Amino acid sequence: MIRSEGDPKVAVENDARIRQLVELAAQDLAGGRAQEATLKIRQAASEAPNHPLVLNEVARQRLQVGDWAAAHDLLQQVVKAEPSNPSCWLNLAAALRGLNKPDEEMAALNEVLSLQPRNLQALFHV
Repeated sequence: MIRSEGDPKVAVENDARIRQLVELAAQDLAGGRAQEATLKIRQAASEAPNHPLVLNEVARQRLQVGDWAAAHDLLQQVVKAEPSNPSCWLNLAAALRGLNKPDEEMAALNEVLSLQPRNLQALFHV
């Protein structure tokens, strides 16, 4: 039997693969292997350009260059799709900080802390 992209099992497998690529990229980055991390994110983006974790990584890149509005637009989509991911909320808070929206930034930080009460990055900005 040939499975198609509309097959739920394929969707779950694809989601797992993208999550794995993003996690491996984070490990590469933490280990000082930025080039390898970039390659994994590019691979994930080529396979699933609208996956929330891929969009989160693209938004993170926008944050690094100070493109707060573009990051904010992406992260609004991301937190709707991944509401239990503190990293996504933390990135949204950073975008809101860059846009000088302190009340919205605080709401995003509170989301992080509701998910991870001891998140040091969120606690630092509260």
